Amino acid sequence: MTAKPLARQAKNVMLFIGDGMSLPFRTAARIVSRGMQEGKYRSMLEMDDMDYYAVVTTSGMESIATDSANSASAYANRA
Repeated sequence: MTAKPLARQAKNVMLFIGDGMSLPFRTAARIVSRGMQEGKYRSMLEMDDMDYYAVVTTSGMESIATDSANSASAYANRA
């Protein structure tokens, strides 16, 4: 009888938090850095190949636009 191999577990997890990296800004970055040809991107950004992508929206009490300090506080308070 052979033993079943153990499932591999991740030792580390990397979390990338891009400030101001909503979909329109990512699209703009892709166009500026990669260019367009015949209405299509010449190539994708490296972050487009990541396995997972999530979007979090934060808002300030007195403003529609949230600055970096407010959004970082929102992340820290959720942990």
